[in-house]
Amino acid sequence: MESRYYPDTRAHLRAELARVDLLLRQAVRRFRAERSEPVPEFPGLYITDAEVDAMLAGRHPLGPGFQRPADRPAVRSTGGAPPADMAPAADIARAVAGSDRRGVPLRLPRLAAALGLSGLEVDILLVALAAELDLRYERLFAYLQDDVTRRRPGVDLALNLLCHTAEEKWAARRCFTPAAPLRAHRLLDLVDDPAQPDPPLLGKYLRLDERIVAHLLGDDDLDQALAPYARLADPAMAPAELVPAELAHRLTAVAGEERRLYYLHGPAGAGKRTAAAALAGRLLVVDGERVPRADLDDLVRRALREAVLQRATLYWTGADGPPGLLLERIAAGHARVILAGEHPWEPSGEFRDLPFSRIEVRRPGHADRAAVWTRTLNGSAGTVDVERLAGTFRLSGAQIADAAATARNLARAARGGTAHPTTADLLAGCRWHARPTLSTLARRIVPTRTENDLILPSDQRRQLAEIGAVIRHRGLVHDEWGFGERLALGSGVTVLFAGPSGTGKTMAAEVLAAGLGLDLYRLDLSAVVSKYIGETEKHLAQVFAEAESGDAILFCDEADALFGQRSEVHDAHDRYANIEVSFLLQRLEEHQGVVVLATNLRKNMDAAFVRRMRFAVDFPMPGEADRRRIWQRVWPATAPVAADVDLDMLAGRFDLSGGSIRDVAVAAAFRAAEAGTPITMEHLLDAVGAEYRKLGRVTPAEVPS
Repeated sequence: MESRYYPDTRAHLRAELARVDLLLRQAVRRFRAERSEPVPEFPGLYITDAEVDAMLAGRHPLGPGFQRPADRPAVRSTGGAPPADMAPAADIARAVAGSDRRGVPLRLPRLAAALGLSGLEVDILLVALAAELDLRYERLFAYLQDDVTRRRPGVDLALNLLCHTAEEKWAARRCFTPAAPLRAHRLLDLVDDPAQPDPPLLGKYLRLDERIVAHLLGDDDLDQALAPYARLADPAMAPAELVPAELAHRLTAVAGEERRLYYLHGPAGAGKRTAAAALAGRLLVVDGERVPRADLDDLVRRALREAVLQRATLYWTGADGPPGLLLERIAAGHARVILAGEHPWEPSGEFRDLPFSRIEVRRPGHADRAAVWTRTLNGSAGTVDVERLAGTFRLSGAQIADAAATARNLARAARGGTAHPTTADLLAGCRWHARPTLSTLARRIVPTRTENDLILPSDQRRQLAEIGAVIRHRGLVHDEWGFGERLALGSGVTVLFAGPSGTGKTMAAEVLAAGLGLDLYRLDLSAVVSKYIGETEKHLAQVFAEAESGDAILFCDEADALFGQRSEVHDAHDRYANIEVSFLLQRLEEHQGVVVLATNLRKNMDAAFVRRMRFAVDFPMPGEADRRRIWQRVWPATAPVAADVDLDMLAGRFDLSGGSIRDVAVAAAFRAAEAGTPITMEHLLDAVGAEYRKLGRVTPAEVPS
């Protein structure tokens, strides 16, 4: 005959509560039998003489020792034959085992096993649960506690229901210590009676935590106190396919070890969360940097408990430096935990024997990125430039998967539901998912100009092409060919654009970003520079870190304001100014991304900065031939230009930069619009005169005064 089993958790809870009913029925019977006089008119509001005599004689109706042998089957781990309509503990245990054999998950036994609850602790939890599920229990508890105001089960009542002797009751007090599972994991709280300040342990009430009640009833929403800082992460695709082969091998090796705590460390954007998912699967991700310090202890306990309830591994970010309180709670807990940070550390002191494994997570190399791109794109990998994607964007495996998904959406929106993403779609997807959060300290520039718009001498164009090639192939050269190991510090690309205003420095940065498919961010000096000591360095460190993790080109115009020459120290201001410059020099050397500095006055730049630039491009004032080309391209196709406009004369007579030529053309267009005529030579000469005066230069004779 097949054994009994429970089809679901609620069926099991009904059986357990039926057993609680049996305990209460037996207690009520004893309570009534031991009363030696009629029930007083106001029970629970005063104590009769007979009650006093009974208590002094050791015959309290609910005290240990008053449970008859026939009562004991309702108590866990005891034997005997219960009444036919009640399921004893032994029958429930057999049915739970039957459910386990059938693969039916029952939440209460699973919770008890995961948190190491004893049978007595499970029964205490059930007594507290009864009042949460049915208000009739409040009246029963008040009746048995002989006080209409005590509607919650007290510690004394729970132990009297569940213990057979005074010795058992004394020993059971350990279930309510702060280190015991019921309280250490926040399963229940001990609540004081408002009418009895600072009561003894037996005078406290039991209140089951709301999250535990919800969990036992099938609710899987996150703990409300934890929800602002946490989220569940189920890997959308096999995480092992998204991590580099060497790291995957290391994770496989440590996954089989008996480890309760892992620490993944590496730079932002290296793929630590993807590595954690490959190691552990489902994650409860907690943003440790956002957790308020005042609530840390409570939220750590809740996070460890929630990981058990969700059958997930706790993944706690921002764990740089040995987090003492966190390690203390992990050591006492039952959850598997992965900590993540940027810097390595090892547990020491009292935590030195904690099962621990530290794993370094590096940014994927060029070959690893190319392999992940190939696996992620499946059949369409042959139609796109995988090498360009891998070389341009240093994305983690998860970012590559996200970028590919975005590219598919872009392709479907542009060309229909079955379209495969092109290289352009994938570059756009990469930009979306590599985009840094620099909005407060830098402004994103959307490139609108192309290489044809940039008028420069051949030497400067050749330099810009070389810069683009270095950025495009640095992954291949540094990672695969091994040159990265020969570089003393960073493998970034630092560029200096120097030349008079309007000669095309900003446009060149736009063209460079557009050609590479990278985002371009202009540093906002007003937000970065601070009058407070140390704040400027803090802002710059944040900007460099975010630009590096987001594979964006960081463009600093008027760079001499930040990277000016260091001076002799005459006062504290000079000393701190020199410290700022030295910090920038150090940070620039360590930077792994692309930085473009632009200055109108190269001589004002600190010589140490110029010496450390990977490239330095001088932007000269355009010659007559280049000015003619600029004049020819400055006009939109729809602009009404009169026949008398002499571009050769404008290019030959007026020594203007490209930026000034653009300003003159726009100013002439507004003059023509006001006059209601096409743009004439007169309008242009007037605008040229205004531009010369703006620049503080002597107005040529050809310009009317």
